[in-house]
Amino acid sequence: MRAQLWLCDHSNDVTARRTCLTAAAAHLLISGVSRLALESCRHQDTRDRATLAAVVGKAEDFSYEHFRPHEDPLLWLSDSIAWCYGVGGEWRRRVQGLVDAVHRVDVP
Repeated sequence: MRAQLWLCDHSNDVTARRTCLTAAAAHLLISGVSRLALESCRHQDTRDRATLAAVVGKAEDFSYEHFRPHEDPLLWLSDSIAWCYGVGGEWRRRVQGLVDAVHRVDVP
């Protein structure tokens, strides 16, 4: 398992998520990734789809889908890595070997 993280310091979680998702999707497209699995959260799925559609457009070789946590156990792993990195200290050190890159993005 390898991970890349996108971080955005912004007081509005919706804006921060949109900014990170936009940057991540653009990076994934350029990197040739063909599928993105996201954790479903009913109140944000519609916004996520709009954000991804704006970045991905009609790319035929890229798909994205929302899953509830019990539907895709790999979501647990990504959550764990993100949590450990975010809390810092010893927890960040423990996952550092799994993290290939940390992308810091600013709100435009």
